[in-house]
Amino acid sequence: MEYIYIVYQSNYYDAIDGGDATDILGVFKDKERAYKLAIDVIRANLKDTDYVIDDERNDLTRDGYVRLFYNNQENWRDYFEISVIRKVVT
Repeated sequence: MEYIYIVYQSNYYDAIDGGDATDILGVFKDKERAYKLAIDVIRANLKDTDYVIDDERNDLTRDGYVRLFYNNQENWRDYFEISVIRKVVT
């Protein structure tokens, strides 16, 4: 069976009132390349912006995604999630 790995970024702006968007950041045959992209995006946002990593959802492999909040923990009005999803190619 052949797989692809899709890296998603789900953005939740003013999430309490229902604003959101999901972007596909990349599609890979190689699992390691997909995870590298996801980790690079996470690191760039932690370094260059005011996003902070969620205390609860912070392990890409264990949780399936990593959540980053803008400015402070539990800021449900502005956050995003990075995930890597494995799909079967048919």
